[in-house]
Amino acid sequence: RVAITINYLAHGGAMYDAGAVFGAGRTVALTAVHQVIAILHSFVDETIRTPTTQEEWSKICRDFEFVAGMPGVVGAIDGCLIRIKRLGDLDGWYCRRSYPAFNMMAVVDHRQRFMASSLRKGTQNDNSVFNRSIFARDILPNIPQGTHIVGDAGYQLLSTVLTPYPILSVMEAPNRWYNLVHSRTRIVVEKAFERLKGKFRVFKSDLSQETPTAMDSVIKATLVLDNWMIDLNATHNVKTWPLKIGWS
Repeated sequence: RVAITINYLAHGGAMYDAGAVFGAGRTVALTAVHQVIAILHSFVDETIRTPTTQEEWSKICRDFEFVAGMPGVVGAIDGCLIRIKRLGDLDGWYCRRSYPAFNMMAVVDHRQRFMASSLRKGTQNDNSVFNRSIFARDILPNIPQGTHIVGDAGYQLLSTVLTPYPILSVMEAPNRWYNLVHSRTRIVVEKAFERLKGKFRVFKSDLSQETPTAMDSVIKATLVLDNWMIDLNATHNVKTWPLKIGWS
């Protein structure tokens, strides 16, 4: 069951095609994927989480500064569009690029590990998704004093959310330098999205589950798996795992 699910997430296509690789019939394959996705989804709260102690926050802050040179940073935030099939109810799903999608907000640490996420309909912009997220409501107000997350110009500048200066033809040197360090720090979240979509090629085509809830579960399952691989310091790309085993 696990092998079929990993194959489906890593290669995309139909679930029953993933089952055929292991000699499993259509019904068995569909059942296996649904079961494993449900199990992975049950680990969301304990796997995709922010620090719970001052020591954990401080370590992330130190590591961000070590990696990118910007002090006081405890996370990087951005949004990512995830294509989905055309649903019967189209209201709100079409994104700015004119296709149906989820807009996924994510906050990552210096290792590109997902600490928080929120999924909304594609018509909502990044700042709107952020404002409606549990992270913005419950977590951000309680991060250590003097720390902040970094986001692009699509987010509202707050004492806890630092955005870049507007790009002008003539900029003062300190502002240019700030933007450079800010970009170097924030790019970690863009790399996290790039890595996620590279590992899990199910995102290369439209998610085809019957309901938005089922699609949400698939997306969250990949975030859980991605975090586990970071925690285990996994070096294998799931696209090339040698899953040549039989079905029994």
